[in-house]
Amino acid sequence: MKLCVSSYSFAQYLRAGKMNLTDCVKKAREMGFDAIEFTDLPGKTAEERAPMARSLRKEAADAGIEILAYSVWGQLYQPTPELLEDEIRRLMEQADTAAELGAAIMRHDVLWNL
Repeated sequence: MKLCVSSYSFAQYLRAGKMNLTDCVKKAREMGFDAIEFTDLPGKTAEERAPMARSLRKEAADAGIEILAYSVWGQLYQPTPELLEDEIRRLMEQADTAAELGAAIMRHDVLWNL
């Protein structure tokens, strides 16, 4: 069994500017966790998120902690087929980010804001 923490657990510190995502990796390892899950990385596209994802992957490898999962919001209830297709494409790009992180698992919400 692996003990894992989500970057969301550090949300108050992240929002307050007391930590950044790299700090989450270090703190998780310091606290004895074996793995970390990241939630929505900053950036609108996989291309924008890729540098951060690669950096976090290297930081985790250097710290000896696994990036186990990537969790993102999703809204698959859409008023038109076109908007649904857009959302599916967005989630597929998030899967690219999960791969860039080296995460074995990607979880997404289905009805995030309902």
